[in-house]
Amino acid sequence: MSRRAAAAALCGIVAVGLALRAWAFAGISGVYLADDTRYAAVAQNLANGYAPRGDAEWFGARVAFLWPVAGAFRAWGAGDAAAAAWPLAASAGSVVAAYLIAWELTGKRRVAVWAAAVLAATPLEVLVATRLRPDAVMPAFIAFAVWAALRSRRGGTRGLAWAAAAGALLAAAWSAREMALVMVPVVAAAAGRPDARRLA
Repeated sequence: MSRRAAAAALCGIVAVGLALRAWAFAGISGVYLADDTRYAAVAQNLANGYAPRGDAEWFGARVAFLWPVAGAFRAWGAGDAAAAAWPLAASAGSVVAAYLIAWELTGKRRVAVWAAAVLAATPLEVLVATRLRPDAVMPAFIAFAVWAALRSRRGGTRGLAWAAAAGALLAAAWSAREMALVMVPVVAAAAGRPDARRLA
């Protein structure tokens, strides 16, 4: 598969994935004390210039998750679509990351396209992309961290830069959801393996 054909296929896959997510979009639940309702309240407070305070707003410390939502609220007003914009963008990013990881591991564009297609159509991924929860944001950062870690194996100054990027992306994943730290061994393993394309 040529580079141009793979790029066109990836764009089509992302477009279909976004269409699936738009179809599955149901908005914020509005249920009292539900996670997404509390996230929306904290994001709205942030958008209005109020820093998180007290035990009820500890979610506000999830910078990579809620602060972009607060920015969307400030730009477009608080609402269901603005609340889902960041998780939706992160999910689309995960589809691209799946392509990049598969390409890095195998060197085969056709395999990379299939990896992206599978993730784009996975029902659970479709659902979490439309909810105001960190379940789409954290994995996106982790996926890009794994890709950066794989590229760090190339060594030299660029390898160090990719390793630093992997660390920064993992930190962003942690700031979206604390349990991201369980993925440290995965990112480390990606950085520590030999050039993956030689194994394909």
